[in-house]
Amino acid sequence: MTLGKTRFSTDGYKLSVGELFWRWNMFYNMRIQARYMFLDRDRRQYPKGFADQLREKFIENSELPPHQEIADYLSYRYPFLSPDFVNWYNRVFYFDPSQIDLSQSGGDLRIFYEGPIHTDCHHEIISLFDISNLITKTFGYTPNPGWQDRVHHEARVLKEKGVTHSHGGGRRALFRDHHDEVLGILKQYRKGVGDTGGFYGESFIDMAWAHDLPIMGTMGHEYIEACAGIWGYENANRKARELWHQEYGKNLGY
Repeated sequence: MTLGKTRFSTDGYKLSVGELFWRWNMFYNMRIQARYMFLDRDRRQYPKGFADQLREKFIENSELPPHQEIADYLSYRYPFLSPDFVNWYNRVFYFDPSQIDLSQSGGDLRIFYEGPIHTDCHHEIISLFDISNLITKTFGYTPNPGWQDRVHHEARVLKEKGVTHSHGGGRRALFRDHHDEVLGILKQYRKGVGDTGGFYGESFIDMAWAHDLPIMGTMGHEYIEACAGIWGYENANRKARELWHQEYGKNLGY
């Protein structure tokens, strides 16, 4: 049975970056606010009522319960994360729908996110997950015929060529069962001891847990951008590296 949506339906880097934002606001009392928007790269026209259905998904997210097994797995795979932060994310944090300004004008979808950076940042990936799944349902999309054979072929070739690779498509998967089946195929070509290549890991935390895979990811561009907004663009890269090393040392993920 495929794992349902959880509060860990997000990429690993959102938690490594999220710990920095959490520390800035919760420990250093920097009171940093974040504001960002959904940019539809496809310029899709959405049917009437799409925003209302999506709003229901966002409310569902606010009620996602803690999941201690996944939290423990995250700490196992990302031992450099603070246990206090992992516990906060699992048991205190929630996806606050009041931070989301969602509307629809004709076929255009408009979404703005605004709130304290240590909570607001976590809406991004689970929102994209919800949008992608709802698009699939609304427009009746299905995988291309023979897609399993193509995944088998590509994974086999990559392993034979000595290429180590990971999967990172959770935010824009057609639907959860499809994501699950893709990982099931890729695992058949997993990189083993002595192999020069093969499938290695998964970026979505809860799906990595479900398939016993390393959680992939280090940091996202929003971290550098946040540093630029606070300390200036000319100082952003240096400050980002400095604070990252201060928090994690040489442990930058995989």
